Amino acid sequence: QELNNKLKSENKQYKGLLTKTKKEYLQNKINNSTNVCKTTWDIINKETGKRSNIKEHNITINIGSGQSSNPADVSNAFNNYYVNVIEDMLCRQPPTHCLSYNVNVQGSPDDITFRCPPVTEVEVGKIIDSLKNKSSSGYDEVPIKLIKFSKEVLVKPLVHLVNSSFVSGIFPQRLKISKVIPIYKKGENTEISNYRPISILPTISKVFEKAMYSRLVTHLEHYNLFDKEQHGFRKNKSTVTALVDFTEFIIESIDKQDKIAGVFMDLSKAFDSISHEKLINKLQYLGIRKNSLNWFRSYLSDRQQFVEISYITNNKLTKFPSKTKPMKYGVPQGSILGPLLFTCYMKGMPEMISSFNSVKSHLCLYADDSNLIISAKTQDELEIAAHIQLSNLHQYFCNNDLIMNIDKTNFVCFSTKQNRTRLEPHIFIDHNNSIKQLENTKFLGLFFDNNLCWNKHIEYIVGKINSGLYALKRMSFFCDIPALKTIFYAHVQPHISYGIYVYGGTTSKNLNKILVLQKKAIRIMLSLKQDDSVKHCFSELKILTVYGLYIFECVMYVRQQQICLKLQNKQHTYNTRNKNHTVLPRHNLEFFERKTTFSGVHFLKYIPKNITDIKENNIFKNRLKDYITTRALYSLEEFYCFQ
Repeated sequence: QELNNKLKSENKQYKGLLTKTKKEYLQNKINNSTNVCKTTWDIINKETGKRSNIKEHNITINIGSGQSSNPADVSNAFNNYYVNVIEDMLCRQPPTHCLSYNVNVQGSPDDITFRCPPVTEVEVGKIIDSLKNKSSSGYDEVPIKLIKFSKEVLVKPLVHLVNSSFVSGIFPQRLKISKVIPIYKKGENTEISNYRPISILPTISKVFEKAMYSRLVTHLEHYNLFDKEQHGFRKNKSTVTALVDFTEFIIESIDKQDKIAGVFMDLSKAFDSISHEKLINKLQYLGIRKNSLNWFRSYLSDRQQFVEISYITNNKLTKFPSKTKPMKYGVPQGSILGPLLFTCYMKGMPEMISSFNSVKSHLCLYADDSNLIISAKTQDELEIAAHIQLSNLHQYFCNNDLIMNIDKTNFVCFSTKQNRTRLEPHIFIDHNNSIKQLENTKFLGLFFDNNLCWNKHIEYIVGKINSGLYALKRMSFFCDIPALKTIFYAHVQPHISYGIYVYGGTTSKNLNKILVLQKKAIRIMLSLKQDDSVKHCFSELKILTVYGLYIFECVMYVRQQQICLKLQNKQHTYNTRNKNHTVLPRHNLEFFERKTTFSGVHFLKYIPKNITDIKENNIFKNRLKDYITTRALYSLEEFYCFQ
């Protein structure tokens, strides 16, 4: 009996130690992860016995009149499709629409010249440090982790190679080979078109590209060469400024009782269809000449790609590469320079849009996400303006080898919920191509509905949070509070914070749906009962409620964009005691107050002066966050009442 008791005691200690060790291991794995979402689901799937989405599986696809799973045939079929699909699409473009190419810009001023200073060891070292820790590698089989590990040895030779490349105007041929992995999207899994190509470039090429990227951005910013409508890859611009710009134009137009339509344009394979010759012409206009222009020409030309398929037989994984094929169009997918070069390629697009009479048109661009907003006094004016502007844009796309997907292009007419008159204009490019009207659509990650009520987007957020709560609940068995908080900030809070400066003006009923789920997350993290109050827990964990997030993001936006200063400059210049006070703009409808800039300036008036007077942005941000967090706001009224 004594031996049996001792065995039980030892077994209990062993299990306790095993559980403790497992918890420490999993917590360290979460805390050190560069992708907390993926790591969390990997752990959950392993613990619940579920298989994660295994990328390495045998693919069977339609080839000709039959099906094949032969890895060599499959890899070559994929590569042939990816290489030829753009040429096939361009050939199907209606010839009557494709007019002669015009760069839309007439010569570059002589004083705009791109300068490409040599890289230094410090710069290359920082570039290597900035690369994400990924185990994947291109055709050279050199992972980023190895480059980082060998940084001290590689910095000097890399400096020499990059500078030699810049001086000679030649991008190394060996760095122009892409390895493509087909990833299944949706639909019939035997159709090649239902697989998304994921390109992996040689690791060393990222060092060359990052060095040139910083020089090109500096040049474009210095000479103010970006279109003002373009929000991608610009200093102090982002999806945040794009979404605010878009929604504020709509709200201002509604306040003026105008008829508004937002046309959401879809470009098929926009990055892949770029003409190299036309891109070089655009770069030349932007002041890039001589060796630097030759470098970009070399970077784009003579690129090769191959597709690699994983094949499992007898529990053994084998990789089958296709033959390499040349890439005639596009910027390299997965590259660092690609998105910036696409932005340069789109230079001049806003010049195709013009306002006339009482009609106003506005483009909102973020890389290949393009949106046209038209505001007019009558439906007839709206239809005429839409036809003219879309015809011009369609011509621009054709002239630049960009393929507008009419089937996926749509428009939404915006109005207040109180407006009972449904606007149903007929918007078309030509007699053969009309655009469908929707009640809501997705743009830059947000679901826009025709009344800007945000009901659809709130449903989307709630679904995402519930998925995050499941992950949080499962991980609560293995993780302590700090690790659970890390999971919360990976799975829950990002879905709430993204776009809240825009959708936060929705009803309190909608925001409360999110608040309820935030409370549930807090209870899971702290192992509390369902009816336990968690108001004080928000401030203890330093987590902003949905109301706090809305106030914080709006105030930070007006601060960063210097909205208050811009409003003050619009006021009188007389030296009165209220000269530096910000006066909110006059408006006709309460709906106007949903504007991010209006809300931000309004909220700012309720922030203590000892915080608003702080000049340093980072200090201001931290103090503001602390001020709002400690109040654990359950409504906007609570915020106003604290004054």
